[in-house]
Amino acid sequence: MPSTFFTILPLERHINSIPLFLSNISSIVNSIFITLHLYLVSFSFSFYIILNSIFISVAIPHIPNIIMSFLLKLY
Repeated sequence: MPSTFFTILPLERHINSIPLFLSNISSIVNSIFITLHLYLVSFSFSFYIILNSIFISVAIPHIPNIIMSFLLKLY
């Protein structure tokens, strides 16, 4: 009888530690996804800034010419 008790007890400890193990795996996966999300947000924000600066440097100097050509077409 004691030998059965001692063989079941470690198994019970392992079974009781499974939720803790799954919780650790879940927190690791969650932190990986949060890190990837932050990288994606920072990349998209920097990409937006780059595109916006290209638009400002390329399109805005041509806006007066576009307006003038539109006004000349009206006359």
